[in-house]
Amino acid sequence: IQNNFQYIHTYRLPRHYLPGSFDDQKYYAPTIEGIKEDVFIKWEDGRLMKGTCWPGELFMPDFFTNRTRIWWTRWIKNFHRINLTVDGLWIDMNEPALFGTNDDFPWNWNLIGTNYTLKCPQSKLDDPPYRTKAAFRYDETMNRIGRLSDRTLCMTAMQGEIDHNTGKPKYRHYDVHSLYGWSQTKPTVDAIQSATGKRSMVLPRSTFVGSGQWGGHWLGDNEASWSEMKQSLIGMIEFNWFGIPFIGADICGFDKSPTEEMCIR
Repeated sequence: IQNNFQYIHTYRLPRHYLPGSFDDQKYYAPTIEGIKEDVFIKWEDGRLMKGTCWPGELFMPDFFTNRTRIWWTRWIKNFHRINLTVDGLWIDMNEPALFGTNDDFPWNWNLIGTNYTLKCPQSKLDDPPYRTKAAFRYDETMNRIGRLSDRTLCMTAMQGEIDHNTGKPKYRHYDVHSLYGWSQTKPTVDAIQSATGKRSMVLPRSTFVGSGQWGGHWLGDNEASWSEMKQSLIGMIEFNWFGIPFIGADICGFDKSPTEEMCIR
């Protein structure tokens, strides 16, 4: 593993990482300790809220608690110490994004060996009386109406430090969904700089106004087309307005094959 990462570092090849912690409660130490230290997002009744993503079934850390930030820092430093030489971290899927929420199975179920998906109960938060773009973009047929929780966590999930008046976490995921990437960025850059002892950088996919003081932003998966190249230029200008000057899009596109002329431009 060390030789592999040394090769990657020498030739400046990037690696990117997801915020979730794999649901292996028998062997995977970050998950085992994370459960003990109460760092993961939960249902209102205290059960861990489990979703599905690239590695399979997983839990999402709650960066609105100090204990989670301590846990995150410790494991980033441990990861760096044991496995690799790294200059910065590229964080993916931290909207947070999940596969197949409210669907029968995730699209990659045959690759990860599970057909589990998170199912969100009907609620005024997951199914508000108004229709937003975040929901209707996932409409498939008149029999399948998109919900706010599609492709992410249930809006009723609990996050944050305990409110001593209620005895429950302060926030619903509905209240802080757009701040998930923002809440993860500073703990990540603090951790990697502590691990390396050097100035570092973090490149998240999900950010919010103010994230630019800690990290950059990439515009996510794009298509190798002229129309999306135009959109990427607009996006990069907009993020400078949002106070995130370190901003970029996938050169030549992420999906489909670009023409030589488009890639050169």
